[in-house]
Amino acid sequence: MLPWDLRDVSPEAGNRGATVPVSTSEIFTPTPVSVVVVTGAVTAGEILGAALNLLRNDPHPLVLWDGADADVSGLSLNDLYPLFFSVKPFLDSRRGGRTAILAGSTAGFGMARWVTTMAENWKFPYPIRAFKARDAAMEWLREDVGTEGASSGTGVA
Repeated sequence: MLPWDLRDVSPEAGNRGATVPVSTSEIFTPTPVSVVVVTGAVTAGEILGAALNLLRNDPHPLVLWDGADADVSGLSLNDLYPLFFSVKPFLDSRRGGRTAILAGSTAGFGMARWVTTMAENWKFPYPIRAFKARDAAMEWLREDVGTEGASSGTGVA
């Protein structure tokens, strides 16, 4: 069994509260957003499991990876690199969407920035950006997508 679950959580109930390292929930107002909450020490396998679950289950076009309470000290960039090979076959399911990565630490933000660069290099069909503030991440997710390119993922907020 993987250490995450898929469940719906209303905005009134909040999108936190899972006791597992990675869980997925949804916020429905005003625009649907799939939220992947990462808490405590997390492994690359847990992140991969959540990513594949999300991509295989027709996520909303907007996704927030909330790592505000994540401990990524046990991860290295070498741990994360293989994830790109695993998710590549599913990327078109998110075409036209956006992904924000919220980091709660300097190390987490550095890893999030690396992910945005890798997504751009791999020509992901949707932009990914790293954020330090939840409000800025949600604002960017809900902006009009307009003419933004596929993987303009090096943005920082």
